Amino acid sequence: MKLVVVTSDHYVDAVPLFFRALDKFWHDCPMKTELVYCEMPPVLSDKKPDSIVKLGMDQGWITNMIHYLKTPFGTEEPFLLMLEDYLICDVDRDVMKAAESAIAGPDVDMVRVRPTPGPTLPFSLPGIGQIDKNEPYSMSLQAAIWKPKALLRILEAVSAAGGKSPWDLEITGSKIVAKMDTGLFLGTEVTGVSAYNLYRRGKKVPDVVKWAKENLEV
Repeated sequence: MKLVVVTSDHYVDAVPLFFRALDKFWHDCPMKTELVYCEMPPVLSDKKPDSIVKLGMDQGWITNMIHYLKTPFGTEEPFLLMLEDYLICDVDRDVMKAAESAIAGPDVDMVRVRPTPGPTLPFSLPGIGQIDKNEPYSMSLQAAIWKPKALLRILEAVSAAGGKSPWDLEITGSKIVAKMDTGLFLGTEVTGVSAYNLYRRGKKVPDVVKWAKENLEV
């Protein structure tokens, strides 16, 4: 399993902060890291991903991800998906191990490790619940482990409905997922990966900028 970090040309400045935070707060992360960007390459510090994928022209988040998942890099194996502005500040390693075990289930398509929103239905594994697909934001871009084929199918359905942005994926995608025949959506009952969002509605969050300066030596 790998950790896939996705960025667009608009938020590429968050990438070096992401990898500094990863190194500081999850230095023993067992996953290989992969950065996916469009045309504008990030300026990386000494903390770098294990691999980098350039997609080319930024065509909108959903189209970009479809493109990525159809390349040879879009692995058959599950991967932890995170956005570039999720600055990791804490990790519960036991919760992450439980999530990795849960995604191995043949009827499971996704395990959300930042339960925002979290599960509301029971499941057979301790510390893991089922996310009700009829609830708002059943489709979310909070940190989650995905099976690539399942995510691709959802992305293509949202794209066919005119969706382009991460917000389209969450809002339109949640409505679509409620009617799709997909595998189970699971979530950890407590947070596996805690993170501060550097951006909110396209603008930097001052408190998070301050935290980054104090904790990530920028």
